[in-house]
Amino acid sequence: MAIVNVQVNKKRKITNNQKTLENYYDIDKIDEVKSNQADKALIRWFVCSGIPFVAADSPYFEDFTKSLNSGYNPPKRTALATTHLDGELANITLKIEKELGKAKNLTLC
Repeated sequence: MAIVNVQVNKKRKITNNQKTLENYYDIDKIDEVKSNQADKALIRWFVCSGIPFVAADSPYFEDFTKSLNSGYNPPKRTALATTHLDGELANITLKIEKELGKAKNLTLC
């Protein structure tokens, strides 16, 4: 009887349409870039929809955001009303100033 030495390659090559196990479960931690993008979208949603910042402190709001991604920690109302609002206001002000810098022959009425 001959003994056959067989090596099993533990890593499979994954094609473009093949999903890994990581695609099916929530990651407990998200990177800082994604968190910042979520914070920017959140402040825009609060301001443009007229939602009071106190809603961010609701346990139901936290449950909602955790159901979307358990690794995301939404900012509290104080951070929304100060840091994030000021940052978004600065971005909008820069965009307006950039557009006005390109304009010629402006008239204020």
